[in-house]
Amino acid sequence: MRTFSYKGKTYKVDQSGFLENYDEWDDVFAEGIAQSLGIDGGLTGRHWEVIKFIRKNFEETGQCPLLYQTCRKK
Repeated sequence: MRTFSYKGKTYKVDQSGFLENYDEWDDVFAEGIAQSLGIDGGLTGRHWEVIKFIRKNFEETGQCPLLYQTCRKK
């Protein structure tokens, strides 16, 4: 089992770095992953808009929206 730790929290992730358990996702995880991916300066308000849209869509439909759906919405 792999883990990812950030700001004192530890998350179980798969070999690609994706969360094993969807319910463990939180803003701390998003901030840490962004930093590990080299997003300089942290997540902006625009990042959070897109993240929250994708998460809401997934919670409502059980599917991640397609890229063009996300771009059209925002």
